[in-house]
Amino acid sequence: MSSCSPHCIGKLHAFGDASGNGVAAAVYALVVQEKCVNQGLVASSRARLAKKVLTIPRLELVSGHMAVNLLSNESEPWPHQAS
Repeated sequence: MSSCSPHCIGKLHAFGDASGNGVAAAVYALVVQEKCVNQGLVASSRARLAKKVLTIPRLELVSGHMAVNLLSNESEPWPHQAS
């Protein structure tokens, strides 16, 4: 992805979600080129089974934490902007 032209914009987006069964997080790379060609690629993802003793709000916090960790790990080699 470092082969983008100067007219190319690259961004990383993180998403996390939880349910009673598990938590998941993903980082997507969005590349917008000058001719309005958009590409979305999954850069990284992670999922875990939920512990039964945790509440849904607590699991949502866990998924948000996972998403931030994934984003920080993926943004180091990414030459563009992380959001």
